[in-house]
Amino acid sequence: MKNRGYKPLHFEKQEIVVERTRDEKTILENDVEQVRENYNNFLDSTNDLLFVIDLKGEILHINKTVTKRLGYIEADLIGRSVLQVYPENRREEAEKSIEDILAADLDVSSVPFITKNGLMIPVETSLVRGEWNGQPVLFGVAKDISKQKKSEEKFTRAFQTGGVLMAISSIEEGRFMDVNETFINTLDFQRADVVGKSANELDLFFDPEQREKIKKQYETFGSAHGIEVVLKGKDNKNHTMLVSVDPFETENQDLPCWLTTMVDISERKRIEQKVAASEAKHKAMINNISDVITIIDEKGIVKYKSANIEKWFGWLPQELINTDICLTVHPDDVEIVLKAFHALQEKDGLIKNLEYRFKCKDGNYKDIEMTAVNLLNDTNINGILMNYKDITEHKKIAEKILFLNYHDVLTGLYNRRFYEKEIIRMDTEDNLPI
Repeated sequence: MKNRGYKPLHFEKQEIVVERTRDEKTILENDVEQVRENYNNFLDSTNDLLFVIDLKGEILHINKTVTKRLGYIEADLIGRSVLQVYPENRREEAEKSIEDILAADLDVSSVPFITKNGLMIPVETSLVRGEWNGQPVLFGVAKDISKQKKSEEKFTRAFQTGGVLMAISSIEEGRFMDVNETFINTLDFQRADVVGKSANELDLFFDPEQREKIKKQYETFGSAHGIEVVLKGKDNKNHTMLVSVDPFETENQDLPCWLTTMVDISERKRIEQKVAASEAKHKAMINNISDVITIIDEKGIVKYKSANIEKWFGWLPQELINTDICLTVHPDDVEIVLKAFHALQEKDGLIKNLEYRFKCKDGNYKDIEMTAVNLLNDTNINGILMNYKDITEHKKIAEKILFLNYHDVLTGLYNRRFYEKEIIRMDTEDNLPI
């Protein structure tokens, strides 16, 4: 029988299998490339500066935040030593801090970065070991702490120039780490007389049991406020004080401290208490950043929540996926959130900042500061990208400072400063007598 052009069946099967294998390989390669692209886009969305560094200290990869904040292009940094992003006169210090972090002798490096234009940017940098494209590397996460530094500077100014007595001391022994000028001037001490000494060593309390009373209330409630005590100055002059203590973070986390504020109510009727809490939160990669990252679609439906939402607000990410964004918004804040949401959709790339109350899983609400950007037409995000963080304690402190600025500390009534400002505000032609 002549061959009529038909191929044996087993050849056809082999060709089908080969073709299918090629298709599957192409699909797999496309999937891998898409995952890589999504991962890079995710890294680029964080406010932290991210570096991948080989064991020789050369930069292999950076996110867009690095180029945006430091003013370089990728070609300026890739393949170059990571020390290039540090000021020249501090590179030796930076190199030593990197070695100390890897040796577990240091948690973070506080050596600042320098931009291409020569501007200094305060950062806290942490490092972890890992692998990148099959080779051992270091992952560097640098947190821009410019706002925190400004906050610390404001606190320092408030601490040193405030009109009330302020001190930072250890809770257990009452050993002073720092005191302000008002403390020194009011109690007639020199700084060297106080720093490093305990309240008992200074014989500061007229009745030593009064400090134990403050400590007991602090241990019960986490703070102590409005406790009247009598302190003795170096000249043995008694001062009746209204004392408040609050927790205070220092670099030595093994030494619990508190911030003490004392108003001399024997001589003064008004108070200006300025307190600013310093944030010192060490960051690792992605899920340990303080900002929660969210993506919502054009209908306001949540499509993504970063895993760290559980740490800060109690929710598991999957509990909020495919829910309306307003589910976690305080009822009184829904209108302003929706207004910002609709405004965002008017223009690609538009950025909005907003503060509102966020509902935690336990039913309580926290004040958050949110930044959102319209990336609906970005093929990688396809939504509105939001990042937000808890500012509850900051707002409480701000409200407390604002209240104390305009109210008498004892009566709670408006003080002289309030009425002076009101007189200025009302001193207009419209209020002149006819």
